Amino acid sequence: MVQERESKKFQPRMVASFNRVQLMSVVMWVRANVPDFIEGQSTFTEACNNALKTVQIDEKGKEMNEKARKRLGYGIKVLDTLLVRKTYFNFSGIQGRVQVWQMTPDEDKIEVRNNYIRGLRRY
Repeated sequence: MVQERESKKFQPRMVASFNRVQLMSVVMWVRANVPDFIEGQSTFTEACNNALKTVQIDEKGKEMNEKARKRLGYGIKVLDTLLVRKTYFNFSGIQGRVQVWQMTPDEDKIEVRNNYIRGLRRY
């Protein structure tokens, strides 16, 4: 009898989620820490990653541990995605939570999912 092996395909999983207030705290961290790194850097993400490697304080003002560093890194990736979508740092169009999904096992590809308010109608 031949046993067939089912190849286990990686299932995408949510690794972080942010509401507006949490995103604003990431923005405040970026504004406070990244300007020192922007000069000489080619991209927003590169400057943020360099700041993330060297700054020891997280967005809550506490000493940054690995968990906080990873979460802040996801927050920076959300901001980068919003910049690409030309949303900038105006979160009034975001409804609910912004989710970060890991799409590959090695975190090379992540996806940012969120709902935008298309048009507010008044009744």
